[in-house]
Amino acid sequence: MIPWRTLAGAGLWTSPMGRGGMIHSLELCPEGAIDRDDPLLWRLVRDEEPLRPGLPRLRYRVPLTSGSRHEVVAAVRRFAPRLWFGESERAPGHIGRPDTEGHRRRTGGRIR
Repeated sequence: MIPWRTLAGAGLWTSPMGRGGMIHSLELCPEGAIDRDDPLLWRLVRDEEPLRPGLPRLRYRVPLTSGSRHEVVAAVRRFAPRLWFGESERAPGHIGRPDTEGHRRRTGGRIR
């Protein structure tokens, strides 16, 4: 769905959740422009400050189950090592929510 060749960076974010739990996400930073209203991917798009210089504001945030974190990190490091920029702990709630209202405005009021 998101080819490695279209990415400029990838990393893992972790934040506290609830009673001692943790929530994880794979941050996928595109190399060029993306369709923030793509019918399949728009719910993963986040518009935030770039993760580091040279990376875009728009990126994909893929929530992970805690059990898959190590396998996902290993896969990125194996298949796309040049993209890997590491792991980072973030503030609670880093997963956020998709921009549903903006998506409705941009797509004429319908959720695709």
